[in-house]
Amino acid sequence: MIQIYPDKADFDAAVDPFTTLIGVEVSSLADIPEGMVSHTIPEGTFAKVTHKGPETNLGETYGFLYGSWLCESGYEYAGFDFEYWDERYKPEQEDNGIDIYVPLFK
Repeated sequence: MIQIYPDKADFDAAVDPFTTLIGVEVSSLADIPEGMVSHTIPEGTFAKVTHKGPETNLGETYGFLYGSWLCESGYEYAGFDFEYWDERYKPEQEDNGIDIYVPLFK
């Protein structure tokens, strides 16, 4: 899941609209089905944080990531992030795992 945020200084994901893309990794963009779009994630440096626990607590992980860590890291925000869901994804179970990737630049 890719989340693309507006370039707005006081952006708040809890109240402001943003774009969400649900996708799957592919090896070629040659045959995109009608009604679907392609989106390429650029190469670069990413912070990877793994949320553990129920998905209803995911906001706490994002709060730490954007409210504390990113501010203190010295990196700039690139306007999007993405979540990677694999076999660990068990939405409301304690052993749920979701990797969050945030592109970084100085």
